[in-house]
Amino acid sequence: MDEPLFNFLIQSHEREIIRQAIIDKYFRDCRQAIESVIREEQQIGEHRQLLIQFAEHPFSYQVGSEPVEERNPIRGTAFGREIMRWYNYTCAVCRLRVVTEDGKSITDAAHIIPFRISYKDDIRNGISLCKLHHWAFDEGLISVNERYKVRVSKIISEEGPEEQMFRNLRNRKILLPQDRILYPAQEALVWHRENRFRE
Repeated sequence: MDEPLFNFLIQSHEREIIRQAIIDKYFRDCRQAIESVIREEQQIGEHRQLLIQFAEHPFSYQVGSEPVEERNPIRGTAFGREIMRWYNYTCAVCRLRVVTEDGKSITDAAHIIPFRISYKDDIRNGISLCKLHHWAFDEGLISVNERYKVRVSKIISEEGPEEQMFRNLRNRKILLPQDRILYPAQEALVWHRENRFRE
């Protein structure tokens, strides 16, 4: 790409002019669908910025007094993308990272305090977990202590490959975001240990 074109494209106004020209020329029949996707992506981007701004304030947990729409796709997508970005699509517990060419991942953005209870999409109320460890976390079979080490419930009976045993996770430090301000909130982890973890 030559320098004048690059300088032109880094300007948002000019990019919009080119985008509209391409849509008008080649995609006129699906203009509404394209514009709908663009608007949704912009809303997700704005919500992701808000999530980062929330992390600059002290974490607080309290049950929301007003019901919040749990199935808001903008909210949920923004939260999921930020968690995945900060954990690099890697399970915080076992460090497994599997990503397909089309962007699917073995990991989920898990709420530490469930959203239906906390109404909190604060990044510090989230953690990246593979499908197995997300299930175990939600079931209270694993938790995280105040030093960010894995706790494993004593009620588990397990058989299988030794390297995949839950007991081998006990006291292993979890993967944490590079930015300390985005570490899982201690208040959220305390809630999980007190309300979900099955000693």
